Amino acid sequence: IDISMMLLRRFAPQFKASQLSPAIKNIVFPVLMVTYAAYLVESMKLEVTRANGVLEWFDKLLP
Repeated sequence: IDISMMLLRRFAPQFKASQLSPAIKNIVFPVLMVTYAAYLVESMKLEVTRANGVLEWFDKLLP
């Protein structure tokens, strides 16, 4: 984001990139966090599925 703001300032000096940058970061951050959360939930679903199989295996070993 900072690099894109520097490029914007370089090619369009009339924009106040230093004032615009925090607003853009406040918009991009939640989008990235929701995307990461979706990935994390999917990954954890696979881990829980694997762990569930392991727990059943341990239950068979114990009398």
